[in-house]
This record gives sequence, C-alpha cells and structure tokens, in this order.
Amino acid sequence: NVSDKKNCRKARKAFIYLAREYTTSSNREISNTIGCISHSTVSSSYVRTKQSLEKDEHYKEEFEKEVHSILRNAGAWPQ
Repeated sequence: NVSDKKNCRKARKAFIYLAREYTTSSNREISNTIGCISHSTVSSSYVRTKQSLEKDEHYKEEFEKEVHSILRNAGAWPQ
C-alpha cells in the first residue's frame, strides 16, 4: 500500500533524525537497527532532514506533528 510505504518512510526519517540528535549511536549502528539501509543513507537522510528543519517552518511543523504522532502511537507521548 502506497500510504503504508509513505508512513514507513516518514517514521524512518524521524527515527534517523532523533537517533542522531539524542543518542551517541553512529550511522552504522542506526543503519543496523533499521536494517536494509546503508550508513551513508542514514547520513544523507539526517543531513537533508536537518537542513529542511532549519530552512522551512512548515516542514518543521509537519515533522514535529509526525514525531508526536509516532510517539503517541507507541504509547510514549500523552494523548
């Protein structure tokens, strides 16, 4: 399903960004945790996300909503 793939990409992008920002995990460790992607993919995804968050306020708002949604669904954020 296209919607499921899109949601999976969003969640993976959020995971990569948060893992790089809030842990000491290397790109290789993050790629091994996710599976099926290389450490260079982790690096480029992080850089693109960080640049977008810094430059585009709308992107930042949508990204934050997505992260909150992921955390709520995981039971790690208040409803």
